[in-house]
Amino acid sequence: MALSSIQYKPTLLAGVLLVAAVAFNLVVLHLELSLDAPDLNDNVLHYALIERTVEAVERGEDVTDHWVPYIAQGYPLFHHYQHLPHVATALLYKLLGEIVPLRTLFLGVGYLLLCTFPLSIYWTGRRLGFSALPYTQLWGMWLLGPAVAGLYLTLRHGRAYAGTVALLAATLLSHTVLGYVALVSGGLFVLLAGRTDLVVRIGRLALVLFLVSVVASYFLVPFFLDRPYMNRSVWEELGKYDAYGWAWTLKALLRGELLDAGRFPALTLLGGLGLLVCLVRGREDERYRLLPAFFGLWLLLYFGRPTWGGLLGLLPLSGDLHFHRLIAPVHLGAIGLAGAGLAWLWEKAIALGGASAEWGDALRSESRLGTLKRALQRWGAITVVGLLMPVLLIPAYRERVEYMATNNDWKRHALAALEADAGEFSALLADLRTRPPARVYAGRSVNWGKDYRFGYVPVYALLVTNQIDSPGYLYHALSLNADIEGYLNPSRPETFNLFNLRYVVAPAEWPAPPLARSLASYGRHRLYEMETSGYFDLVDSDAVLYGVRAGWFDAVRTWLHSDMVASKQHPLIVFGSKPESDSAMDMDVMPFSTVAELRYAAREPCGRMLSEKVAGNSYAVAFEAVRSCWLLFKATYHPGWRAMLDGQPVPARMLAPSFVGLKVEPGRHSAELTYQTKPIRAWLRFAGLVTLLLIVVVEWQRARSRVVR
Repeated sequence: MALSSIQYKPTLLAGVLLVAAVAFNLVVLHLELSLDAPDLNDNVLHYALIERTVEAVERGEDVTDHWVPYIAQGYPLFHHYQHLPHVATALLYKLLGEIVPLRTLFLGVGYLLLCTFPLSIYWTGRRLGFSALPYTQLWGMWLLGPAVAGLYLTLRHGRAYAGTVALLAATLLSHTVLGYVALVSGGLFVLLAGRTDLVVRIGRLALVLFLVSVVASYFLVPFFLDRPYMNRSVWEELGKYDAYGWAWTLKALLRGELLDAGRFPALTLLGGLGLLVCLVRGREDERYRLLPAFFGLWLLLYFGRPTWGGLLGLLPLSGDLHFHRLIAPVHLGAIGLAGAGLAWLWEKAIALGGASAEWGDALRSESRLGTLKRALQRWGAITVVGLLMPVLLIPAYRERVEYMATNNDWKRHALAALEADAGEFSALLADLRTRPPARVYAGRSVNWGKDYRFGYVPVYALLVTNQIDSPGYLYHALSLNADIEGYLNPSRPETFNLFNLRYVVAPAEWPAPPLARSLASYGRHRLYEMETSGYFDLVDSDAVLYGVRAGWFDAVRTWLHSDMVASKQHPLIVFGSKPESDSAMDMDVMPFSTVAELRYAAREPCGRMLSEKVAGNSYAVAFEAVRSCWLLFKATYHPGWRAMLDGQPVPARMLAPSFVGLKVEPGRHSAELTYQTKPIRAWLRFAGLVTLLLIVVVEWQRARSRVVR
């Protein structure tokens, strides 16, 4: 290729580099698709959510808000959690006529998103006008760059509202934190404006925020209305919420650890060069001010609560924000700076190469010796940069190859362990599916469960992947019962009944739990049964505990360690101020802080369960009560539960720890509890789609008007 063609066709060089990056990913990551080993990481949760969403489609349930029973005593996860990736994958599976296996589709979508991430970065840069030169977070990271670029262009030029709003809403619904990052970045883009443009950009930002809020309102409105029933886990590492402070962050950045993970600091060096380039060029071009400003803003916020403390309260919705996740926009900004640094090197090399018409004139007028000398100098500059780029980037590519090799070895190890099991575990799963539904205990990540595994994959992870309700690990901690599971004590028989741990799966060398009955053996696996009442029980509730949401956990933890669990005393839980006493129920009304003072003698059993049925969002039970008591449903309380007792609607209340309770009188009864989406969600979803369509129509009309003029 002639040198002049490189100068006049920079997109060709960028295209070659882009294709090379995607091709590298396609080759190195191909085993992510072809080596289908059991999941160990967050894919356990995400694949289970996709399976449940497919089931919701088949049952006619709301695919954006349904009950997910497998983790933390169940929870309507999509009510409070990003869900666009799961819904899109499930609907694609159905649209393809289920020809492609769901597991293959899940792995394939993740593989393509990983491999094509360079396209997202390239698209972002091109939209900004620069030279050509965990599953939900992957979706969010792919969308974040284009969403940020679209927002910047809309604020600067007042156009492309439809695309910007759609991208921002999609990012928000794919990864809530990254959507938040994109929207907050709008404030930065306003500040980059000059005085004459400042008010205009503020108005445009307000309009974009309003439109995004409307489009995503079906998720945002219920999210905020029911926030008291979304847990902030006490088990999370403090740094996950607060981040690590300015000193640790800057040291990690300067050492190359923040961007290069301990390898040769190529990205750190290129980012530093790009920062200098942008600071110089930014005096005349706002786009170059954008890159360091974006990186600087999110680096400062990544310092977190140890640095900023109460000042972060000025940031909207920062109270429950996971500040450690702000590393994502820091990395995105650093990638932009590194690209600017690398592009500057190529520009200088090509300029020194003299790829212009003047170069040809100069060659014709010079002596042969001078021509050769000049050609060597010019091609030498290109060669130096061409060699420098692999020197800088090869360490990063090599580290990624080595990482994937280790990852693939883990996968092969797990597959080999499953193959050596000769189908015994599959037979165990088939056995469990034929038995009455209940939760299955296979140890937890903090006890023997972590060592009961196939390769590096614990058995409790395989249970969740196979849609079996199991409390082995908190793949999400949004359920109020998530933190309570941390105090699950398998040495107490009442614990098994409390959480409906009817089945225990354990390795042959592990001693059977007390009072367990052996059911079957499958190779090295043993299946036991504990006596439980099922997903329902009849209990007493002689007290009401009330107070602010923050005091709830300490109260129920105290309750869990008390004798009230064995005596089936489950106080009524009320968030807020002291409720009026109910003389008909004759209940003690006490603040959360006094729970340790509760003393109630054990009573005769309230009655017995006759039958129960589990199906998607619905749980049904037939029972006989011998006296006034409460029907306890051992699933996480949420305002979305609707209860029917003997065909009549009755209020569902929250009983300790965070289960669902219905007041019942003596006699034989039937009850059904169904998780139902609030009607407002469907109306808001419709309003959001109509709003997005109207934006498209308005912009189309504006475009037509400009063409006519």
